[in-house]
Amino acid sequence: MIVLALTLMLAADAPSTVERPDWITTPSNSDMADWMPDKARENHVEGSASMDCDVTPKGTLEKCVVTQEQPEGYGFGKAALKVARKFKMKPTSLDGQPTAGARVSVPLHWTDNR
Repeated sequence: MIVLALTLMLAADAPSTVERPDWITTPSNSDMADWMPDKARENHVEGSASMDCDVTPKGTLEKCVVTQEQPEGYGFGKAALKVARKFKMKPTSLDGQPTAGARVSVPLHWTDNR
């Protein structure tokens, strides 16, 4: 089973960061399995990646940048960028703040289940 971690890691002094997104859609376990890097799958390697993204007025993510990838060299960062298209949030966060134009940090984790 692929485990999807949706915890947010936020900078305390970044007022334009969505702290509590209200997700409409997130990647399914099947999506995560489909986008597990081939090299990692072939070598039974688990991994993770984090990305920072801009939130569009429609609640989708764009201009994502990989901020962390472990282990390096297996393609988890590139996979995270592909998975980004599966996220969509409501126009306001759970605390009522607007999400359009803000940034959000999304960590992801792939688990190998041989």
